[in-house]
Amino acid sequence: MEQFYYYWSMWFLWILTTFIFEKTKRRFAVSVFILTNMILSIHDITLSFSLNAAYMMFFICGCIYAGHLGMYRFRYLMVFLTLVAGYAFVYLFALY
Repeated sequence: MEQFYYYWSMWFLWILTTFIFEKTKRRFAVSVFILTNMILSIHDITLSFSLNAAYMMFFICGCIYAGHLGMYRFRYLMVFLTLVAGYAFVYLFALY
């Protein structure tokens, strides 16, 4: 069932970038990223454990993007993600 949500959301994002966003180089790069990620989602990389190639692509592109942000924006992004994780933890704790 998780694959259904993954493919549905990726196709939605691809349709959004293809038909809604303005025609720029960034739109092309995002569309290529989404389609490549969908292609790589069926492949696994096996080290001492199994890891999906799409997750690795997200991680590598996220590291590259964080390098382009600069230190101030990266710190702002990390604070924001920490707040989101804390908020999710509180709701999961209340659920259980």
